[in-house]
Amino acid sequence: KDRAFEPEVVSYTTMIKGYCSIYNINDAKSLFNEMISISARKKNTNINPNIRTVNTLLRCCLNLGKLSDAEEIFNKLKDISITPDISSWEYFSSLLSQYLDLDKLLPFVGRLEINKETYSGLASIHVNIARSASLLHDVKACNKSLKLASEYIQLDETTVNSEDVNEE
Repeated sequence: KDRAFEPEVVSYTTMIKGYCSIYNINDAKSLFNEMISISARKKNTNINPNIRTVNTLLRCCLNLGKLSDAEEIFNKLKDISITPDISSWEYFSSLLSQYLDLDKLLPFVGRLEINKETYSGLASIHVNIARSASLLHDVKACNKSLKLASEYIQLDETTVNSEDVNEE
């Protein structure tokens, strides 16, 4: 292909976001897979997908309710050396929550690293778990998740407040 410029991760991610904005997950995933394929063939390329690329796709899956596509994307992360960030975990757990799939959701959330950067995301994830549990009439899981969400909110507020004091 004759191109005036060499595409790189930002242009690919922008194209993926464009496909997602018109609800075309298939073409978005094709571009993602093309990025992976090119990166595997050409070492030291600036086409390697990054966490923004992944989160763009996961957000699209969430908006379209495409759990199987999100699972496919999430399962590729280790192979392409991308570590999910808290947004990745939130998008994927929100999808599992939409599907009321506590059997997958609870062990999935158990894999999360807990630290001050993840407190607010963990609070959001536990609210999603509580919502799913309540719809499934699982009062115990609902109450446990609401309690955890509240604890993470308090931890996040404490962290933010202590950082504000340290800046002064």
